[in-house]
Amino acid sequence: MTSCAVITAIVCVLITTVAVIVAFATPNWVKFENLPVQQEPESLCQCSNCECGLWLHCLGGFTDDGSIDNCRWFFSNNFRIEKTLPSKY
Repeated sequence: MTSCAVITAIVCVLITTVAVIVAFATPNWVKFENLPVQQEPESLCQCSNCECGLWLHCLGGFTDDGSIDNCRWFFSNNFRIEKTLPSKY
């Protein structure tokens, strides 16, 4: 008979696996246009027409054939997007 710790570990691994799959598979997209901000005139993606997602942002949206040739990954260019986020400290 399996112990409670083993069953709990299996359940935690399953929940974590599902959470990772959902994080990568769901399109968490926000489409926005640059809004003038006094202190920070450039938007997060530094463009006037962007579609930003969890892992990449696309300049001008997706192409008609579904290609992501005009998109950049979040971690590209030495994590530029992350470094432009405001710091809490």
